[in-house]
Amino acid sequence: MKLFKAKFKDKEWQSYCPEQLLDLIRDDLCPFKGERYVSYGDIENTIINAESVSSASCNGLLIETETVTISEEEKKELTEKLDTYGEESVEFKGFLIDIKYDTCPSDPFADWDQPDTFGISLSHRFRNHCQKSPVDVADFLYWVNDGRPLNYIHQYRCTKPATCGHEWEIENQDKEGYVEYCPECDREGRSTSAINPYKSEIYDDELSTFFDFENEYYWTPVYVYSHGMDAFSTGSPVINCPWDSGCCGITFISKKELLEHGIYSARETMTTKELEGLAEKFFEDQIQLLDDYHNGNVYGFTVTRIHDDEEIDGCGGFLGDEGRKDAISNALDALTYEIKNDP
Repeated sequence: MKLFKAKFKDKEWQSYCPEQLLDLIRDDLCPFKGERYVSYGDIENTIINAESVSSASCNGLLIETETVTISEEEKKELTEKLDTYGEESVEFKGFLIDIKYDTCPSDPFADWDQPDTFGISLSHRFRNHCQKSPVDVADFLYWVNDGRPLNYIHQYRCTKPATCGHEWEIENQDKEGYVEYCPECDREGRSTSAINPYKSEIYDDELSTFFDFENEYYWTPVYVYSHGMDAFSTGSPVINCPWDSGCCGITFISKKELLEHGIYSARETMTTKELEGLAEKFFEDQIQLLDDYHNGNVYGFTVTRIHDDEEIDGCGGFLGDEGRKDAISNALDALTYEIKNDP
């Protein structure tokens, strides 16, 4: 790639595109007081000659070319300019680099080719991009919590009987859920859970499924703090709010899958505690992936040649803060390739 520099008397021009340079010179050196400084043919021939021998002149018009490169220091400076929060655009040597939000990314849980033996299963509020669980999540969480409600958020939000420490009573039941009331706090709210939070029995076939799931899978509850945006976590909600946080599902992985695919270098010689630690790391990464995708923390890049507005490269689907760095790196790789190979 070359930079063209032209000079005629007190006028100067430069461009990375010979066609654009031709237009710039022609527009300035138009007829003036009945005279034309340099003919259109002279300008065109001078540019062609300069392109092949690095310097050419005609009738006082001097055109020189220099090879354009991108140094590691320039890449570092570009990275710093692009690596900010949100969207960013930077012009560099005739190109426009855009880092922007990917508003229509593929769903990593529904669209990516993943087996059913690991993933995330959430309540209906978030079900549009999560896998089906091997067990009924609401009933399973009720069972593992010894018949006590686990603040399960099913569609919108549910009353949190455990948050105040008092016994809550069911005031009314309808097809959409249950109205619950705490006499001590004089507070009520609607639970839209798919199951009765005070369900008294688990059927034998369900118990068999639950025991099989516990034996064959590693799993952990998924919590959400939902206030404007949804912050997902394992272990406990990011912020324990009595109205905006609670358990919304589970994430799981088959013990067999963990070993067969060597996820995080899992090996059969590892102890149970070591394998559980790898599963926990897997869950943390899955939840971070979910959090980034669900809240729109997904990026893409485009590299565009400015003079003709041609997009020379672009890609999306970069998830999270690390994904943003990958998008920037890919954009600079595309820019470097174009600068190096563009004649």
